[in-house]
Amino acid sequence: MKHKLVAVATLICLVICDPTVASAGWCGVPARPPIDMRSLSISSGEVFRGPQTFVVTYINPLRYDYSWTTATSFGNTPDLWAKLTSPSGSASTPAAKPSAPDTNHATEKTAANASLVSLRAKLPAALGGTASVGFKKAKGEVSNETLQLAIQTDQTNLAAQDLFDAVDDEDRKISELSQAEGTLREEIIAQQAIAATATAAVKSAGARLTGLLQSSDALVKANGSLSTQINTLRDAPWRSSLSTTWPPQNSLDGLRMQLRHATDDIVSLKAEVSGFVTTAARDLGTARTSLQTLQTKLLARQVVVESDKNLKSTDEAAITGSVQKVQQLGDLIRTHENVVATFSPRVDRLSTIATELDAIVNDINAAGDKYKAFADAQQLLNAWDGRLAAALNTQAYTISKKVTCEYAFSRTKQVKVSLIRVDMMPGAAASSSTTYDLGTMECASPFDVSAGVAFSSITEREFAIHAVPDSPGSSTTTNRFVTTSHSSFHPLPLGLVTARICEPNETIAFGAGFGVAANIKGDSSGGSNAEYLLGPTITLFRTIFITPGLHVGRDVRLGDGFKEGDAVPPSITSPPLRKSYKPAFGLAITFTRP
Repeated sequence: MKHKLVAVATLICLVICDPTVASAGWCGVPARPPIDMRSLSISSGEVFRGPQTFVVTYINPLRYDYSWTTATSFGNTPDLWAKLTSPSGSASTPAAKPSAPDTNHATEKTAANASLVSLRAKLPAALGGTASVGFKKAKGEVSNETLQLAIQTDQTNLAAQDLFDAVDDEDRKISELSQAEGTLREEIIAQQAIAATATAAVKSAGARLTGLLQSSDALVKANGSLSTQINTLRDAPWRSSLSTTWPPQNSLDGLRMQLRHATDDIVSLKAEVSGFVTTAARDLGTARTSLQTLQTKLLARQVVVESDKNLKSTDEAAITGSVQKVQQLGDLIRTHENVVATFSPRVDRLSTIATELDAIVNDINAAGDKYKAFADAQQLLNAWDGRLAAALNTQAYTISKKVTCEYAFSRTKQVKVSLIRVDMMPGAAASSSTTYDLGTMECASPFDVSAGVAFSSITEREFAIHAVPDSPGSSTTTNRFVTTSHSSFHPLPLGLVTARICEPNETIAFGAGFGVAANIKGDSSGGSNAEYLLGPTITLFRTIFITPGLHVGRDVRLGDGFKEGDAVPPSITSPPLRKSYKPAFGLAITFTRP
């Protein structure tokens, strides 16, 4: 009996004193059947007893965030999708390449220069070397009129050479500046291509991610996970998009400085060309008019020479040579006029290209909107890569929540359990959040009051004074103390207060109980008194309570040193009783209203 009492007391102490047992129970929080997200409705309206552990399967951890709550609340998702799907800000790609220099002007200028070089190469030979040598040889061999025209032809040619040299020098300046700008243009276009490649990589990765997110619900529903699709998405192009770089800012700064110098040179040359074109066009026009007058005289003289038999053959050769020289000089003048006509358009084109290049440098600058949009989109992709990696874990497709009652003591507590699903796809608004009402968990007070019967193992005795024969068959008697009733196991009416600690299901629960029993007896049995029962309780259907435990009750014996069978002194009219509380094993079965 002593060992039984120790075991019962230890169990009671564990239940009452251990806070972990009191809060979680020996059996933990029971788990409800798994909830399949594929068929989960917005509102279930179910009412169930708590505490419970909720398990939801087939969730989509890639696209959505899930949270458990007893109140409906959620926030907005940042809109970066626009930056992802269009990471270049106002345009989908960096600014278009500037137009290549106008080939019409270049072709015209090249053809004119080729003619100019050809004619100028032939002219000295046609003149027979220097003019002075030609004149010397001609003396005494040609007529005076022919000689004068030949001299005038040479003088006209020599006068035009200075004008030709000025035009060639100006042409060279424009060509050199055009070549320098062309080199700078190639470098800027190369940096623009780097920015365009980075933008395209991020944009392509964003589009692929969008496709996976949009189909992820159906894939999870069919396959239970997204592992295969995620591994396919995270290939080399995807990894490249996470680390691709923008043109270095120091390179862009260097190009900007070169472009600024080139622009200054273009502005200066444009002012110079404006005046030069006017002067050169005028001088070339004057030379062309003078040459036409000379050509008319030469042609007239040629007719005279060819028709006059008295003139020497050398006269005819001289006049023919002069006519050819004038024709070649006229071609040179027209060629240089064409070249001069290209100067202003060519310089204007250089200015236009410089403006376009400056726009490109500004467009891809690290302080510009396109770089910021690219950087934000790439940062977002890296964040999603983390979600992709987490979604490879098959356990991520199941979530659980242990919901405890946190006892309400004197009242019944109702907890509305909700699951909030927030759509994390970039661009989703607050309206994309969905709240699933899983039902209302009812947490009744853990304390129950029941009434029933307790069975005590404390011996119950009833004493009396009886006349007992002194010996068998004797007619003489002596008053002696006798036991008229002796019971080692007897029932008692009991009121029990039970604290429910663990409830694995709605059929059975475990807890601890404390009861007060009324031991109603007559005076010969020690009189009525209160007795107590303390122990663990097994509850069935929250209606039947079975409580084995420590029973503390009254043990009644003869007092004043008397014992059963002793003679009663004349002064004693009723048995003297000694009452004391005694621990023993007890068992109670009580009931409450279902």
